Amino acid sequence: MIARQQDSLQSKIEEQKRDRHALKRSEYALRLLSGKLLGAQEQERKRIAAELHDGLGQSLSAIKFNLESSVNELMPCASQCGGLEMVQQSITKVRDAVEEVRRISMDLRPSILDDLGILATIEWFCREYQKFYPHIALNKQVAIAENDIPEPLKVVIYRIMQEAFNNIAKHASADRVNLAFAKEAQHITLSISDDGRGFDMKQHGNGSGQYRGLGLHSMRERAELSGGVFHIDTHPGEGTQIRAQWPSGRTRIDE
Repeated sequence: MIARQQDSLQSKIEEQKRDRHALKRSEYALRLLSGKLLGAQEQERKRIAAELHDGLGQSLSAIKFNLESSVNELMPCASQCGGLEMVQQSITKVRDAVEEVRRISMDLRPSILDDLGILATIEWFCREYQKFYPHIALNKQVAIAENDIPEPLKVVIYRIMQEAFNNIAKHASADRVNLAFAKEAQHITLSISDDGRGFDMKQHGNGSGQYRGLGLHSMRERAELSGGVFHIDTHPGEGTQIRAQWPSGRTRIDE
């Protein structure tokens, strides 16, 4: 009887081991698929952004130029040309449309990221953020060289920063934001904190590091799929800090 019980116990142990191995394989396959989906999403964003800028944006710019030229030609007979004011109104609308196309294109994938790198992109993003939200004081500290950042990691860093800053503008009611991006010993660290109202993590987590809402899951997923770790520190009324960290050198998405 004891021998049969031992055999049964051993069989259950082996079965649990097989289940754990199968679960690990499934988790790995899911992470691999998630990484490929994020990569495909970025490529599609890049393609659409380029088409908006090079296609629709340039067409609208050409229309604006033609309208402005027409106005210049009509100016001598402005008093007899009743349609001049309508043309000028059209120019204003086309100009607004050009700016909107530019904004959408930059939100999808800023060309500066591919042309000049992540450090120039951070500078540009912070300037634009201050224009839209002048009531939020922004303190930026960058202590890393462009060459220290693996190429595939640059878009990950930008997306996490973009999501974090959008959350602050929409939900935090913050007066101040601090951004720190540095190479520390053997790690690359991105930290973004605010003095806003914070939130209760119990409402946005399940206790196992999984987050819901506010783009938290997306930020965590991007960080971990690229070989990093992601942490949030927040409490109601005490602001929020997000921190993403990667080993310097090769990242998982290089592979």
